[in-house]
Amino acid sequence: MEFYLSDVLLIVSFAITIGAQIYISTTYSKYKDVKVGKGLSGSDVAREVLSKNGLSSIYVVETQGNLTDHYDPTKKVIRLSSDIYNGDSVSSYAVSLHEVGHALQYKEGYAFIKFRSFIYPVVNLSSKLSYIAIILGIILGMLQLFYIGIALFLILLLFQLVTLPVEFDASNRALKILEKDNYLNKDELAGARKVLKAAALTYVASFTTSILQIIRLLSIANNRRR
Repeated sequence: MEFYLSDVLLIVSFAITIGAQIYISTTYSKYKDVKVGKGLSGSDVAREVLSKNGLSSIYVVETQGNLTDHYDPTKKVIRLSSDIYNGDSVSSYAVSLHEVGHALQYKEGYAFIKFRSFIYPVVNLSSKLSYIAIILGIILGMLQLFYIGIALFLILLLFQLVTLPVEFDASNRALKILEKDNYLNKDELAGARKVLKAAALTYVASFTTSILQIIRLLSIANNRRR
């Protein structure tokens, strides 16, 4: 029964991950074709808002890939994928200002992003060790090592949990700027909200699949105890 349950959980996790990716891709693509017509690109808007908030020292650069946009706090650089960097669409504005939102979080000392940055080195190490411990636990038949792997995996789950308010807050900041500074009209703003909601759901999906993964591993461990 437990083996069957672990298979079901694996399939459900896979479906959630794929579904979230399809949703963000289709939503992003839809509003990438909706041009704003302000005469500003996503990178222009990002730089303008950064300057208004006393963050003109942060660079905005173009990076390769699709939806690879992120803020690097260590180098104080916002990296935007080509479509976002050069584009003048609803998606471009929404995504670029979402990354600006992260920069504002660091400037204001937003509690959740400070905590996430603090635990990141531990998370990076524990996530690697967890898989090693789980695999060795299975190969060597050492259930104790298997449980250690699960415990280490819980640290990743904590990181993903803390990431949720960080991402939602960055999106809320982006929407407020887009509305307050009149970058988008009412209809365009509704589209930006959908883009940012779709992006946030990918983090919810990751958190959910991690919970299912832990349940699956506990199910496998319980099966091996018998």
